[in-house]
Amino acid sequence: MRQEIIVYENVYPKAYLGCQYVTQDEAMQRLLSGDTRLAVVGRDLTENETARLKANKNTQNVRSMKIAVDALALIVNPDNPVSKLSMKEIARILKGDVKTWSQIQPGAPDIPIHVVVDDPASSVTSYMRQRLLDGESFDPTNVITADSISGVFNRVKKYKGDIGVIGVSWLSSGFGKTDKDSLLASVNSTEAVDGVAINEKIMTSGVKTLAIMHDSLEGFLPTAENIYSGDYPLTRPVYVITTASPSGTLGKFYSFLTGVDGQKIITMSGIMPARLKLNVYEIAN
Repeated sequence: MRQEIIVYENVYPKAYLGCQYVTQDEAMQRLLSGDTRLAVVGRDLTENETARLKANKNTQNVRSMKIAVDALALIVNPDNPVSKLSMKEIARILKGDVKTWSQIQPGAPDIPIHVVVDDPASSVTSYMRQRLLDGESFDPTNVITADSISGVFNRVKKYKGDIGVIGVSWLSSGFGKTDKDSLLASVNSTEAVDGVAINEKIMTSGVKTLAIMHDSLEGFLPTAENIYSGDYPLTRPVYVITTASPSGTLGKFYSFLTGVDGQKIITMSGIMPARLKLNVYEIAN
């Protein structure tokens, strides 16, 4: 979103977008109460939420659209010998049924597994509960809250027993560090987005990104190809929801996010755009 805002404000120099990064639950509550006019979240509105907004004369102009398919990455310390996990193993870790790395892989260190998240109310945590635990809570005895995405990353780099859960775009985008001139040049370029370079950033971020297995022994990393094909299992939709007038700043930003330039920026972040058709090629050495 930071990259989207930078480009949007360059296109519309008189526009200014104030952006706050909060949990998904808080973002939805602000939207429903009218405290914000636009939210980017990991789920669409429910029927009851839509009806509630349309019943209020100040929020009747509600629009919602899927803009991306995000992937969640599981990261561990580079010295951890484990390179892949199955969906069942992840669920057992989150439940607390598996408590040490030696229970996962022979020869792995006999040290406790700590699951590191940014916030218990974040969309990341909510997704993992719904996807793997049927909505049940994580085992509180092995979960650590790092208070931020960068905090998750830094803790995993430091502690060998930790496993962090973060959005894959954080790994490919350098945690929000953006060079404005390079970003604008990339958006304005007619060349295709370099997916190989994006994948390289993910794999050389300073932590180990785990491959995830379905029912077979083959593990899939959260690369653009595997997200696009559906082989990588930990993916989720991203929606933009607004109650702003189409002619206002936020209404125009909604159109920007769902348009070509907004979708190209999403592609550059390492996740899949929902509104832009992609050509994905596998290049053999």
